[in-house]
Amino acid sequence: MKLGAKLIVMMSVTFMLAAPLGLAQKFSSDTPSTTPDNFLYGLNVAIDKISLLLTFDNTARAQKGLEIAHERLLEVRQMVAENKLDAAKAAAREYNDTLSTVESAMSGIHNSNKTEELRKKIEIETDFENYDNATSSVISQIETSGNVTAGQQAIIDSIISSLGNRTGHVKIEIQNEKEKTKIEIQQEGKDANETENELENQTGLTTIQKERASETIADVKEKLAELATKLGNTTATSVSQLFNESESKLANAEIAFNQTDYGTAFGQANAADQLAKNAEKQLENSLEHNPSETHETGTVGNVTHGEVE
Repeated sequence: MKLGAKLIVMMSVTFMLAAPLGLAQKFSSDTPSTTPDNFLYGLNVAIDKISLLLTFDNTARAQKGLEIAHERLLEVRQMVAENKLDAAKAAAREYNDTLSTVESAMSGIHNSNKTEELRKKIEIETDFENYDNATSSVISQIETSGNVTAGQQAIIDSIISSLGNRTGHVKIEIQNEKEKTKIEIQQEGKDANETENELENQTGLTTIQKERASETIADVKEKLAELATKLGNTTATSVSQLFNESESKLANAEIAFNQTDYGTAFGQANAADQLAKNAEKQLENSLEHNPSETHETGTVGNVTHGEVE
């Protein structure tokens, strides 16, 4: 939402009753309305915080929080691109604060009908999957922000780590909250896992997780195949270890996928992806400091896995 529109919304009490935007609208924007280097930024953030405070339904508050967090992330990317790292850190702090609000809203969802309570939590999880999918490309663009000094890169890496840690914490909180409700459903004599599966199918979460898992598995296979050709005869054992660990996670992901456990499949594939990235970074550092290690290329490990259907 652009800043001018936000000012109009703030002057109208009707913004408190506005329906949440559709998922496509929420996370489709690629440009922040303003950035921390703009004198109106404080007002922009204040409007967002007031909007969250005046959203009393916890499900809607969590959904609105994800929308706002997405904009904060766009601000981080913009500021890193302009090499305004103090401003990027300011936007990252606001991002983390906003996701903390999402966590609080998630823990505040209660309903005497525990199946309905679980539905609400799965709706948020579905929103979060869409959010995470949209923001992963933004974070990758921050990672490849261009030519920077070693000191600047250290700051950027710290920002990315902070963003990832907070996002990961939200994922854990969502799962913890779901488990609490599932225990109560089980105590009612119902099959909590069956109820969960039905609701995940109804909300579209299963389809989203399947698509994300399939795409990530394919991406990791490609990365590992490319990395294998670069490893050659390097003596950096830590690189080979990371490579092998990534292969192991990838194999786990494919097993889970073929068992239709798409959430686990994506989690394992995502872990494999991170390990592959770390291996590539360590390899680059090793070759940079030890140019003599650029022997003939070869292959290590085994990146030939079964096809994901």
